[in-house]
Amino acid sequence: TAVTSIDADDDRAVIHAGGDAIPVDRVVVAAGAWTSRLLPTLAAACTLEPQRKVIVWCRPRSTVAAAFGSDRMPAWLLDDGGAFGDGVYYAVPTWPGQIGPAGVKVGFHGPGPVVDPEAPDREADRRLVARFDRDLASILPDALEPAHASATCLYTMTPDRHFVIDRLPTAGSIVVAAGFSGHGYKFAPVIGDILADLAIGGDTRHPTAFLGLGGRSLTT
Repeated sequence: TAVTSIDADDDRAVIHAGGDAIPVDRVVVAAGAWTSRLLPTLAAACTLEPQRKVIVWCRPRSTVAAAFGSDRMPAWLLDDGGAFGDGVYYAVPTWPGQIGPAGVKVGFHGPGPVVDPEAPDREADRRLVARFDRDLASILPDALEPAHASATCLYTMTPDRHFVIDRLPTAGSIVVAAGFSGHGYKFAPVIGDILADLAIGGDTRHPTAFLGLGGRSLTT
């Protein structure tokens, strides 16, 4: 059920969803690319840009296929010193029981075009797919076939590419977790711990000041 709005102060919140008004003591908002729409006061203080990203799948060539399995190859990220632009290539090896397209999943971690999360273009740009093929041929010569499948996803980028995790200054009953800039999933266990701390006790033992809404340049 879509949440349409949240009314809140420092003590209580009311979540409006599906025609219902749900009163709560605390609410954690982790709405990804839709966070700014749901929390207008946060949007006024913090730029959260939904950006479109493309990922591809490439089959390993038969001569080296065994080297690309998860039993021999880890997930990797190439620190190339900016050789391929503002970002870095990363990949996930093949694995038994793989869900979705076969082959090595490859992405480019970096900024992308700003999009409306309600109406993103789901078709991967052919020019971007061709760029993957060209760059991968340079990074891993004769190792991967040209991409045979592609998909798009959303990043929600902050200006400094750090996360936003904090209680809202204007409504302390709301804890927000947003702007994960494409790499928040790697920290999911500790982020959950932090959010539980903030929701239950109002503070956390973790050093999260650099992720808060104060003392950062969060607008562009």
